[in-house]
Amino acid sequence: MNGMMGDRVKVLVDGADVTAACANQMNPPLSYVSANQIASYSVVAGVSPVSSGGDNIAGVIRVNTIAPEFSDTDSVNWRAGYVTAQYKRVNDSQAYALGASLASKQFSLSYQGSFEDANSYDDGHGERVLDTLYRVQNHALTGAVRDEKQQLVVKLTHQKIPYQGFANQYMDMTDNTSYGFVAQYQRELENGDLQVQV
Repeated sequence: MNGMMGDRVKVLVDGADVTAACANQMNPPLSYVSANQIASYSVVAGVSPVSSGGDNIAGVIRVNTIAPEFSDTDSVNWRAGYVTAQYKRVNDSQAYALGASLASKQFSLSYQGSFEDANSYDDGHGERVLDTLYRVQNHALTGAVRDEKQQLVVKLTHQKIPYQGFANQYMDMTDNTSYGFVAQYQRELENGDLQVQV
């Protein structure tokens, strides 16, 4: 995949084929997913299998953010949570992330959110690299129910980027807001499995 960009690499996020909306690749597919939301990923370089679709010459990046966790109890209880904070001096970057989940044997509910704010950074000579500042926040709420044979998952996402600079184009992306909805249904059948996703 080295040296290939944009549309030459197929990116699947939760099974959906996502492409950049901007010809300058200012909003690549993985920019819609925060790192703390990724449950698993896989990379296939070169020729990809039919199951990953066609229309690519470099390979496939598959990212999965849907991975509901259930517990062993009948009642809904606190399952897990985390809070993180990070600071980088080079661009005065501040990053915060929060996650929490509740679960029972049949029900799962989780939230993941992140916020990051950064100024333009200084290069190795101490010179300010203009137009490299940004601010972004990501939110994801995932709910799931299941029984012995089937499972239904619904995920809602929201991303807000008030501003983001691009030094290579000397132009800014302003007020980029996106909403997402994913519904996934799985059922065990006698001769196989059924999976439907919208």
